[in-house]
Amino acid sequence: MPRHRRDDHPGALHHVMARGIDGTPVFRDEGDRWRYLERASTVLEEGGTRCYAFALMPNHVHLFLQTGPAPLATTMARIGTYHALHFNKRYERRGHLFQNRYKSVPVEEESYFLELIRYIHLNPVRAGLVRGLPELGDCPWTGHQALMGKGGVLRLETERILGRLAEETAEGRRRLLEYMGKGIPAPGGGSPDGGPGGPETEFEKAPGHGWPPGAGGWTVTDVVTVACRIVGVPVGDVASGRRGVLAAKARALAAHLAVDELGASKAEVALALGVSRPAVWNCLGPGRALASSLCLTLDGVTPGDVLRP
Repeated sequence: MPRHRRDDHPGALHHVMARGIDGTPVFRDEGDRWRYLERASTVLEEGGTRCYAFALMPNHVHLFLQTGPAPLATTMARIGTYHALHFNKRYERRGHLFQNRYKSVPVEEESYFLELIRYIHLNPVRAGLVRGLPELGDCPWTGHQALMGKGGVLRLETERILGRLAEETAEGRRRLLEYMGKGIPAPGGGSPDGGPGGPETEFEKAPGHGWPPGAGGWTVTDVVTVACRIVGVPVGDVASGRRGVLAAKARALAAHLAVDELGASKAEVALALGVSRPAVWNCLGPGRALASSLCLTLDGVTPGDVLRP
């Protein structure tokens, strides 16, 4: 089945969700969550992507993002690929981590803006993982903590959000808490504000996008693709030998993974990277340093775990 083209452009708002395959947890402990948030923070900042809300649930993630210069697909690939590699390596796991390619629903209604923030941040409360708004304000796994002025790894557009409610920050927070309280389901069930459903209803209507069957093993081409996703640069920039800081970083990372971990020849890697064999040798040192700083390895991970067409 052909995939639906995503409506994305600089300034576009998206409600993004990624689920673990068959309900598989995508976070097992705080270490997994901190690593995800740290990676997301770096990628969003580098891509100029704004974040208005997020929630890390045991087996899925919600994000409310506004596309910047970097396309949404690039942003999500850089975050998801990195997380899947680390997760599978840490738990000696093989196979797909996320059930589908992420889902994204365009946010077009102005009145839906605050409702979506409330919906996302109340996920842990509705699931019984957090008891009420005071505890939610101290929970680092949603953006509500940042909106309450208590910091957090992932930067939210706090001023923009609170500014919709009041000119003064303190008054904005007071009104936000009041608004959040109205969204907590009453005992016995029911949706926020007593409505018939919520943003999740629209999410479930969004078309799913499955992963392709994984290849039997890594190829140099696979490695180049993964390196480009992690660094955030088009594969064409690397394969063509184009110069630039990001292309050089991706080329170095790919050279290390291909030569040191796959045992590929420098001639084969040089052809894939559009450079000479001596250039591949020069890439290995920086590539090893970058992989070490990212705690990145392909050991125990297959292409099908992280690659998507």
